[in-house]
Amino acid sequence: MTNNLKFDLDGYLERIHMKKPLHVNRETLDQLMFAQQSHIPYENLSIYYDTEPILLDAASLYQKMVVRRRGGYCFELNGIFIEALKRIGFTAYSCFCRVQQGASEIRPIRHRGTIVEAEGQILFCDVGYGSVLCPRSLELTADRPQRTLRGTYRFEKAGRGWWKLYYQPEKIRQENGLYEQREERVEVMCCQASAETEDFIPYNIITSTDPQSPFKRHKRAHLLTADGEIAFMDDHMTIVANGAAHVTAVKNARHEQEIFRQYFGIPEEELLALYKK
Repeated sequence: MTNNLKFDLDGYLERIHMKKPLHVNRETLDQLMFAQQSHIPYENLSIYYDTEPILLDAASLYQKMVVRRRGGYCFELNGIFIEALKRIGFTAYSCFCRVQQGASEIRPIRHRGTIVEAEGQILFCDVGYGSVLCPRSLELTADRPQRTLRGTYRFEKAGRGWWKLYYQPEKIRQENGLYEQREERVEVMCCQASAETEDFIPYNIITSTDPQSPFKRHKRAHLLTADGEIAFMDDHMTIVANGAAHVTAVKNARHEQEIFRQYFGIPEEELLALYKK
């Protein structure tokens, strides 16, 4: 099917509640990152329910996430982000990433990140990680802790253009009153070399269609909020606000649809199409 709709920067900015004029600097970059992650959800429902192919061209990304007001996963979310950055005037390119999540062995490339050159700095951005990894840009420099409201990050060189990104989240107070804090671990690895949208097509096909892919086996959604985040995984939703977590169990399919509509902003007609499958 031919898609005649073009990427429109004004439409994208309206979708994420950002207004012009925009300046090509790190402050604007961080504002864009937060705005996208708090208005366009990370979600894999199209993959899980196998309702449509995942397309990475700019027009398809715009149609799905702006016109239809859906979300997407890493290849889509960082894809639409870099399209917007380039139109605003940023020097930016996509990069290959590996999702390590603490693994000692090198995992295959199955993730897409963004690198931006601004104000004399090389910055790593990721608006498509399932647990909202980066709330703002991170300076790509070795062994310097970078603190945010969501946790502490640091990069370590991994050789041949690759970097390890270590991450330790902030403490979260559970409903039983106890605090949970995960140990620092290598969350992702990123390659500083530039990559084009076409380079991600085979990785996207494998990740979105392989029956053993976690995106085929688990329903997931995440959204950043001003004081925390909202996360959905299979049969429960977790709302983190001001360092405290509240978990809600999913009662049935109707309740699940209401969660996606109310908390993640997915329109009713999109949900009907998904659950009809």
